[in-house]
Amino acid sequence: MPRHKPCWNLRIEPTRVWGARGERYRVYLDDMLLVESTSPEHDACRLLDSWGIRGWACFWREGRKVWSYKTLIAWAAVRAVAEGESQGVKEAKRGEHPLAAEARLKEEKAFAAMTAGAIERGRLLLAQWEFAT
Repeated sequence: MPRHKPCWNLRIEPTRVWGARGERYRVYLDDMLLVESTSPEHDACRLLDSWGIRGWACFWREGRKVWSYKTLIAWAAVRAVAEGESQGVKEAKRGEHPLAAEARLKEEKAFAAMTAGAIERGRLLLAQWEFAT
């Protein structure tokens, strides 16, 4: 019985720094470019999972003798790296990006404040109209 589970060997290489989101990486399967993103392991696993590829994925970085990250493709496909101002870096179920969620919450609060003001003005206008008639 083999001691190590067979896995898809994927190569990661850094490309460039992309704004505040950090460095972007490319993921290759042999010589075929799979994805380029700031979260290469999970994005590559999502792509492989969409192709119906199952099993283990081993991510290798240039100059290293061992893989840097090994995961089940299906497990990593539904997760992402979560990072926010109030929490550190962690792996979480894939959903809305924490920074996008914070921005959406600020927009919702601003809209609620604006709407509340409009509703109050509408009530005052209605009261004035009822008083005048």
